[in-house]
Amino acid sequence: MYNFKKNKIENKSNIILDLFKRNFFIEYNNSSIETKKLMKKYFQHIYRRWYYSSLIFNNYLSPSNIINKIFLQNNLTSSTMLTVAKPILNHNKICDITFDFYEYNIENHPIIKDICLLTSFFTPDREINYNGLLQRKFIESIKYKFTIPDVFYINYITKLSFQLKIIKKLPSINCNRAQICYNSDFWESDSIMQFKKIVSSSIDISARKLSESFTEVHTYFNFNYLKSLIKNGVHMENDIENDFLKKLNLDLKYIMSLIVKKPNELSINESKILQLFNKLGCFIESYFITIMGQYLGLINPINTFTFIFPIEIQKYAKNYNINTYKELLLFNPSSLYDLSNFGETYIDSKIKGAKIENIPENIDYKKLTYSLNKLNKFNDIKLNDILNFR
Repeated sequence: MYNFKKNKIENKSNIILDLFKRNFFIEYNNSSIETKKLMKKYFQHIYRRWYYSSLIFNNYLSPSNIINKIFLQNNLTSSTMLTVAKPILNHNKICDITFDFYEYNIENHPIIKDICLLTSFFTPDREINYNGLLQRKFIESIKYKFTIPDVFYINYITKLSFQLKIIKKLPSINCNRAQICYNSDFWESDSIMQFKKIVSSSIDISARKLSESFTEVHTYFNFNYLKSLIKNGVHMENDIENDFLKKLNLDLKYIMSLIVKKPNELSINESKILQLFNKLGCFIESYFITIMGQYLGLINPINTFTFIFPIEIQKYAKNYNINTYKELLLFNPSSLYDLSNFGETYIDSKIKGAKIENIPENIDYKKLTYSLNKLNKFNDIKLNDILNFR
């Protein structure tokens, strides 16, 4: 974990992070008991979506971008900074929020620590579900030990550990068990090779999951295609969704014509196409962009739509019990992404594409504080009200 106590970065970052805390508790303190339970259950997803969303509509000024800009202004480094929010509970209710800062680089990547931690729970062995994942109740009991205390993240680490052959399934009768694989060659590699194996295995996991989920074009989400997407300047609509639709002889213009229709005006086939499109964005976000972004720190995703707390929390409350994929509720597709500072260092000479998430080099933090305090719940404020271009 990065020690922010030793430099001036913390105060500037807290200007941004306090905005999350303030808006979260405005909703939380005025919500029903049921909604409070949902906000606690989905806390990490609420924070992740806010963290990668622009504070101003249709702009690149996300909390992630700002905090990394602060970090790079004060540190000459090839690292990327991740800030993780963690709720403080009192009698099972959220009473406060703390923030941890993690530096992502080859030499000291948090995922290595998390893999080590996970394998410690498989000594001597551990019961798993039929799908190879840890039981939900057990995950809830250990999740705050991990960098990102979230079920999706721990499931990913578990799949990754199987893929890397760090843990293995045991032959069992009437149950499923797994244990640490003591002869794995992963730990014999240096940090650079370990991370290369992690990235390669992660792409493989993403390709397999997306291929299973979109049998309409079974071979589209293959390893090489996903690997080619780890670059600068990727637009979700133009570079991923539109290419996918072309395989089905569709295009975004047609999808937009369906979106503006009322539900009762859609034919059965049109409804299926629209459902497929919605699933596409959320699953790519879940099983590729979040893995390469928040989990590994190679890319920096951004949603140019502002995260408006009252509206988004209401969506959770209204839709949480609908019989559909959880990914559709918890993951919202990013608008675009670039390589992070760490990602560019890792890719090195193979960098492709031009960056699109440019934000000013100099930010006037006094002006930023004043402007953020003025924000209403619809974030109706102009970029020039916040930034001081010099």
